[in-house]
Amino acid sequence: MRWLLLLDDGDPHGLVEALVPDGVDMRHQFQPYGVSLVRLATDATVALHTWPEHERASLDCYGTAVERAPKVLEDLGWTALNTLVEDGWNSSPS
Repeated sequence: MRWLLLLDDGDPHGLVEALVPDGVDMRHQFQPYGVSLVRLATDATVALHTWPEHERASLDCYGTAVERAPKVLEDLGWTALNTLVEDGWNSSPS
């Protein structure tokens, strides 16, 4: 499942670690700004891509991270603008 997030004061690294606590990280820092983070585990995968110039982030969750994502986003104060499911974008977070 994919969430479009408002990138305000949230910590991208903290979000990825909270969704997949025990995983292997891959990271790419773009210049002059923006980051792509991927965290892999046996039961979950998370990819987070940021566009600071647009104040947006895209979060893709697979496996058990899908179930944890809504609570983790809420607990960490991230704002979900909408979600992408198989049949298209939802206008409100699920």
